[in-house]
Amino acid sequence: MGLIGVGSLTNEVYVNNEGDAALDIITSSFYNPHDKNPLNQRFVKAFVEKFKALPSYDDYAGYISAQVIAKALDKIQGDVENTDRFLEALKGIEFDGPTGRFRFDEKQNVILTVYIQKVVKQEGKLTNALIETIPNVKQISLD
Repeated sequence: MGLIGVGSLTNEVYVNNEGDAALDIITSSFYNPHDKNPLNQRFVKAFVEKFKALPSYDDYAGYISAQVIAKALDKIQGDVENTDRFLEALKGIEFDGPTGRFRFDEKQNVILTVYIQKVVKQEGKLTNALIETIPNVKQISLD
């Protein structure tokens, strides 16, 4: 059995700097640029055109966070001074994004798609090949 870890262990930003030592490492992450979801393919294409690199989970997190904020602002017509109204608007945000349906659970935790991935070499570069996609993962609550 090889090394198993979290997505930051083999982030797309620096996995090639890790060299062949990273080969076959298996990680879980909330983003994988190789997901065939059409919205993800569009996100990856635009990102690669602009930055000449695959997006990482950090890039996805920034993108999706901006989408959530923008949608909440739309709901309240930009009335950001009304904090309570803005926070209430955030609770109801739900939309289709690069990793599938984005939404919060009843405790304001994001319901995520989790990706199981393995470092492979493709076209001479290391990347996180998608092994399995697990949709609708909720955070465990210990009430």
